[in-house]
Amino acid sequence: MRSDGGGGSIPGEALAGDTRSQSEASQHTEALDRSRDAAGARQSLTVLDAALKYAAAGFPVFPCRNVPGLPGHKAPLTARGFKDATTDRAQIEAWWRQHPQAFVAVPTGAASGLAVLDIDAKNGKDGFAAVPGWESMTPLRSRTGSGGAHLFFRASEPIRSTSNVNGHVGVDTRGEGGYAIVPPSSGYEWVSGGDTIDPLNLPHFPLAYLPRYQRHESSDEGLLADEPELVEPALRAIPNDDLGWDEWNRVGMMTFAATGGSDEGFDAWDEWSQKSSKYSAHETRKKWDRFFRSPPTGVGMGTLRWMANEADPDWLDKFELAQEAAARASFDAGQAIFEDMVGSVLPKPEPAPDAPEKGYCATENGAGAQAQTEAEPTASEPSETTEGPFSLKLEEWNAGGDDWQISPRAWLLGNVFCRGFVSALIADGGVGKTAWSVLQGLSCATGRALSGEHVFERCRVLLLSLEDDREELRRRVRAAMIAHDVKPEEVDGWLFLSAPEGKAGKLVNAALRGNGRVKTGAMLDELKAAITGRNIDLLIIDPLVKAHDVEENDNSAMDIVISTASELAISQNIAVCLLHHTSKGAADPGNADRGRGASAVKNGARSVYTLTAMSSGEAELFNITEASRRSFVRLDSGKVNITPSLDRAKWFELVGVNLGNGNPLYPHGDNVQSLRPWSPPDAWGSVGDDTRQRILDEIEAGVPEGEGHLAGSRYSNSPRATWRAAWPVVSGQVPDLTERQARKIISDWLKTRVLVERDYHDPNDRRSVKGLFRATKENDDNVPM
Repeated sequence: MRSDGGGGSIPGEALAGDTRSQSEASQHTEALDRSRDAAGARQSLTVLDAALKYAAAGFPVFPCRNVPGLPGHKAPLTARGFKDATTDRAQIEAWWRQHPQAFVAVPTGAASGLAVLDIDAKNGKDGFAAVPGWESMTPLRSRTGSGGAHLFFRASEPIRSTSNVNGHVGVDTRGEGGYAIVPPSSGYEWVSGGDTIDPLNLPHFPLAYLPRYQRHESSDEGLLADEPELVEPALRAIPNDDLGWDEWNRVGMMTFAATGGSDEGFDAWDEWSQKSSKYSAHETRKKWDRFFRSPPTGVGMGTLRWMANEADPDWLDKFELAQEAAARASFDAGQAIFEDMVGSVLPKPEPAPDAPEKGYCATENGAGAQAQTEAEPTASEPSETTEGPFSLKLEEWNAGGDDWQISPRAWLLGNVFCRGFVSALIADGGVGKTAWSVLQGLSCATGRALSGEHVFERCRVLLLSLEDDREELRRRVRAAMIAHDVKPEEVDGWLFLSAPEGKAGKLVNAALRGNGRVKTGAMLDELKAAITGRNIDLLIIDPLVKAHDVEENDNSAMDIVISTASELAISQNIAVCLLHHTSKGAADPGNADRGRGASAVKNGARSVYTLTAMSSGEAELFNITEASRRSFVRLDSGKVNITPSLDRAKWFELVGVNLGNGNPLYPHGDNVQSLRPWSPPDAWGSVGDDTRQRILDEIEAGVPEGEGHLAGSRYSNSPRATWRAAWPVVSGQVPDLTERQARKIISDWLKTRVLVERDYHDPNDRRSVKGLFRATKENDDNVPM
């Protein structure tokens, strides 16, 4: 978008409070100061005034956080970030009433017609040196809060937003999918231009700083991802059930083209490749490196999105909902920090005086007098307190009269089963759902933590099997009892089994009534009778699909199914657990959205868990053979659509249990699977304090001189690194670790900031590259751009 005619007039004098001293300013900052002085003093505006002027000129704006030094500084304050940018005056005023100190930001790319070259000058970076002649490249320039500069250009073609563009450290691009903080946000000021902003009067973006693999020809395919963050969720939606080489290679080509061959692109493809039992870390790296020699053409983000849509039409909606939830959580956390900061320096407000009694009137001289007539209640007066309720169905009550003596939630087992709530377990067929439900039921019935979870209360359990017949259910339960040494007398009067084989009907029927709605079935009354007669505390239904005959993809119908289960839990004061199948696609631990059919199952359950077989990558990490890995399963919380870390998963091993029920015809009897808790080997178990210190010292010393390379290079965590790879340093000190375990230790140190990754000049590559350094206050750059 751009302004009509001459564009909007946007004064941009620096706001007061910039305490940067002249002695600390670099020569580039001095040049910015000279440019600002030459531009002439301008009338000072509030940020809100400026935001409204930008909007009036046709540039959409949105607010960003202004809390320097805290995580998320400069992050959007809106749920969808730059996508919420608007020119609507009422919305803008509402934003700044809520966040008066917020930065004002403008989306770059097609939304505004602007592209930005962002020159960074903080934390030892000197982006100015990488952009010779920056002062004369464009007439529209601003100074940033960290002493850098924003150079504004015409976005005449889609330009990818990226950091350290083409290896220029401290030089970033802001185009499609990006945004720029603009003056008069605190610390930002126009040093040239700014009075009138018209993209058509700006020069084109300099070719030397267009990101590599930037396409210059037009294409409907959309090869390069405008929003690189969509690549990973798109890949997650695409199944990889041991695809053939051609399909695997094609997805790699799409990912490479969509990400410009970035490290993030490789990581996403590598993670996707690990879903296949054919995965080879070596072959994956080798294939990616070949793409650099012959970059793919004709495929890219458009094809990737098409494949994701074919596999899961809702993948993008799911991703955006997760992003919105994360943004809201980040904003709430930031607001709490901000309020704590403000509360520590501002005096607390005086308490409001007691409200006058009803009918009290103030006279002109301030004295009070009783009103002549009974005053009518006003909107500001509280409603009279009555015993109520006025609605026998709503049963509303007066919060002021509540004694607030609240009972705790009645948990039965861990954070899984709770009275009055529905839980759900989502898993593929054959992974061990039934074995898990039997183990959980035995834990509750015996009062023993057989599953590794705390038993709050020994309780009576009804295990309803709608898939297995009576004999098979008995086999499964007996196997678990043998595996965990549970005697029959321990479950006498505590564990009850049912395998009705269709005789009990359905919990919900799809048979239509006159109003066209589904209705509850005969099973509901049968369950209530059993629950009441046996004093049941926990009901496990295995599987959910056999408890109803409604269309699984009908969200309204499935909502009735879950609501019926929830009402049963509340009315009977029991916990209800539903075992649910997954949809087709690759395993995704912790992803509740993989549940088959409508989302009502996930949304209606209090807690949702997933049970997933060990992947090839996890097996390699834990040093488990490929032949044995499917005997290990992980249990993850899946209420939120994230992939939990391994240390948050609970692991179980599927073991075969002989029932000892042989006869002359079948002398060996039955071997039936059961689950038992399993603890994966800890990669850190072999790394003591002394070993840890030696590894870190060796990494900090850098790569020694060797065959074909000079000393002075830094170790790297890149999956493409060869002689600079850091993981062999770990393996050298702890030979028992696998490559994946050694890589995980390096990754853990980066996550906990024991190590940091930063740019340095490599004497072998003769250019700036990233390397590993031991974290110090001087090199720990933890402030976002």
